[in-house]
Parts: sequence; C-alpha cells; structure tokens
Amino acid sequence: MNTALWLLLPALIGCSDDPTPVGRYSHIGAVSGDGSRLFIAGGSDGPTKLVDAWSFDLSEHRWTPEAPIPQASHRAIAVGLDEDQALVYGGTSWEEEETSDVHKWNLLTGTWELSQEDAPGPRYKHAAATDGERIWVMGGRNNDGDEPVVYDELWVRDGSGAWRSLPMQGTRPASRRCCTTRAGRACLRRWGGAPPTRAARRCRRRRRCSLSGCTATRA
Repeated sequence: MNTALWLLLPALIGCSDDPTPVGRYSHIGAVSGDGSRLFIAGGSDGPTKLVDAWSFDLSEHRWTPEAPIPQASHRAIAVGLDEDQALVYGGTSWEEEETSDVHKWNLLTGTWELSQEDAPGPRYKHAAATDGERIWVMGGRNNDGDEPVVYDELWVRDGSGAWRSLPMQGTRPASRRCCTTRAGRACLRRWGGAPPTRAARRCRRRRRCSLSGCTATRA
C-alpha cells in the first residue's frame, strides 16, 4: 500500500428502519477472518455502559445486531485468536469496577464463552497485540486502592491459554495507559499513551521490545 486514504462509509443502505447501533466510545472491535465484516461490542454512550454487539457488512454497508456481551465491557481489549474468534480481556463493569475476566468471542456464531484462565489482574485502558500465536498485553490502569496504579508490566498468553509475566531488560518503558502496540516477527512496538497522572506529559515516543530476549529499547 503506497497511500493511505480515509473514506466515510454510509451507515446503511435501504430501509430507514434498518437497525443501527448508538454512538459510543471505549468499545471493543474485531474483523472476521475473511475481512468481510466488522464487529463491535460494549463501550459507553456517556451515561450508560453498553452490552450490545453488532456486525457491519463491509460490502453492503449494513449493520446486524449480534448476541450481546455477557457483561458490560468498557475500555477492554479484543485480540484475534484465529480467523473467526477473538479474545476479550479486562475492562470495567457497570459499577466502574475493573475486571480480569477473559471471554472468547466466536465471530461466526456470535456466541460468548467465559474462559477459565489465570489472567493478569484486573485492569482497563491496556493495550494488546498478537503475532498470530501469542497475545501480548502491556500497561493499563487499576483504581483498586488508595491510589490508582498504572502498569509498566508486560504479559504474554500462549496458544494453550497460559499467561506469564515477562522480565524486562534494557531501558524499561514508563507506565502507560491508552497506548498502542503492534507485534512483529521479532519485536513488539509501543507508541504513545497517557502517564499515571494528568500533570505528567503524554508520551510521543516509541518503544521496541525484542520478543526473544525481552530487551526494551527506544525505537
């Protein structure tokens, strides 16, 4: 791809009575294995935490309601497990309580399954990436306690569903929430994010972590 061009797609085609989701933020999203449909679920419209799920046909530009998420999912992450399944981890509930629940979202059937995994502790506004086999989770925030905690740790989930915390070497990245990550064949990249306090400056630096030795460096 030599150019990057954004296009605003029509929300639907046909009858004005066709269903469409309400506007929202901090929701999760995934794409079907064949690239034909976009899925969204949860999030918030301001006063309300949402549990509805939708798919958007990228050729017909039409929304279809899907089976709702089992619990309110606000500021969670969704990462593809395989061509037609996504893993959803963390986020906040109706009561603004952080969760460490892990759900598997089947994009073919629209069903949800609570996965019994020994996942990292509760958090939200974290970032995740996959290299096709493993899932990497970085950062995030937890408000349980006297002071909010913003994490600087790195976790990996292997294909069997086992989680482990990875030791960091080199120049350890600072704690961040709301950052972005991307996994390549040999390294994990993190960009931006918000610091633990509003007084601190937001970050525009990129960090790179070798997936073989977990050595963190500036990119």
